[in-house]
Amino acid sequence: GLNSPFSGDVTSLLEGPQPVKTVPSHFSPANLASDRDIELVFGKEDKERFWIGNPLDMETKVCLNLQEFVKRSNGIFGKSGTGKTFLTRILLIGLLQKSQAVNLIFDMHNEYGWAGTREGGPPVKALKQLFPSNVAVFTLDEENSRRRGVSTDFVVRIGYDEIEPEDIVLLRQTLNLTELAVEAVYQLFRKFGKNWLQSTLDLKDAEELPEGLNIHESTLNNLQRGLATIRRLPFI
Repeated sequence: GLNSPFSGDVTSLLEGPQPVKTVPSHFSPANLASDRDIELVFGKEDKERFWIGNPLDMETKVCLNLQEFVKRSNGIFGKSGTGKTFLTRILLIGLLQKSQAVNLIFDMHNEYGWAGTREGGPPVKALKQLFPSNVAVFTLDEENSRRRGVSTDFVVRIGYDEIEPEDIVLLRQTLNLTELAVEAVYQLFRKFGKNWLQSTLDLKDAEELPEGLNIHESTLNNLQRGLATIRRLPFI
């Protein structure tokens, strides 16, 4: 007969583990997973599955099916210093190696572009060094990248005419804008078009507003203070 570590119907016994649909009840029997159990669940390393590491105290390779991995949202969680960044880098390497997906990475701490860090060790190569022809590095601060000796492909510059009202809505709290100031943005955009931001900053006071715009002086001042914050950014 069949000798399987999993209980279930005939299908699960013949085809292997099936997707989980229920949670075991309290006091259900449990056993330590063997190397064979882990291999049965996660599969062997092949053209679809990528080896991401080993369980503690075991030599068995834990693999991920990257075709299935990229179909859904995923997160990596853990305490500080437990290797979240390193594991993320490994997964991105796997996706590039297997050509499973295109990733847009917001690398706020410079861990994934040219070189990364690891706990108590020297820097490690990041994606650009490992896959130079498949990875493009964008920077908002060219001088900072040059100072760190990082090779970049593009310097990001955002024009005033590329900023739309919806962008200001997202930045409302950051810019400390009132609801009336956000509503005024839509009025100004309809009046000035793509040049609305520069035209708004050029206004000396509410009396210079074109006819038909019902924007109070205090609202205009609040909006101009917020937009001035954007203007000071070096990449704008």
